[in-house]
Amino acid sequence: MRGIDRPSTGKATPDMKRKSDNHKPDFSNRPPTPPVAMSEETNREAMALVEQVDQVARDIETRWGFGRLERLTDFPLREKFDRQREKFNSAVWNGTIGDVRDHAGAMQRAWRAIEKAASAASHEPLAPRTFEVLRDDGTVVAVVSRAEEEAQVRADGRAVEVWAAEDLVRLVNGVPGADVAQAVLETFPGAKIERVSNRKDFNDDIPF
Repeated sequence: MRGIDRPSTGKATPDMKRKSDNHKPDFSNRPPTPPVAMSEETNREAMALVEQVDQVARDIETRWGFGRLERLTDFPLREKFDRQREKFNSAVWNGTIGDVRDHAGAMQRAWRAIEKAASAASHEPLAPRTFEVLRDDGTVVAVVSRAEEEAQVRADGRAVEVWAAEDLVRLVNGVPGADVAQAVLETFPGAKIERVSNRKDFNDDIPF
């Protein structure tokens, strides 16, 4: 999910098993995955609650851009938002299922509060036909329909690369093997391209 920092570990409760002591916090704005619960039913509920928060954050960041809304929020409200995110993360890793229920609802309200505050301060969401994706290095890639729309992209202090869809099409047309990748995606609905390698030697051993 976007929008939720992965928390550090701590003392486990009867409802949540303790995660490895070697776990390190990951502040990549992706949602935490709850540790395995003592009860399978409890674990499923915890996962569902995390997914609900993730969906709210994803919907809002689709409208406003990745990491942009927090930058537009005044410090007092931003501080409250960050504290609530910490409480939610702590509940997921270290709390009871009741804690997760309480803070999942509060986290969703926190996201909606900073969106409402941004609108009240006359900030505007992304341009209607602007789409953003997040690269592994944290850079935001903004895609617009035409080159003429590139000026509509709002960086607001973020590292943003802007691409026009027509340029991406030209780029894909020039990539060797792009037609093969497209055929695979059509053959296997739901498949995703996770990474692209520039290796030219394809005679290596199959790793299984």
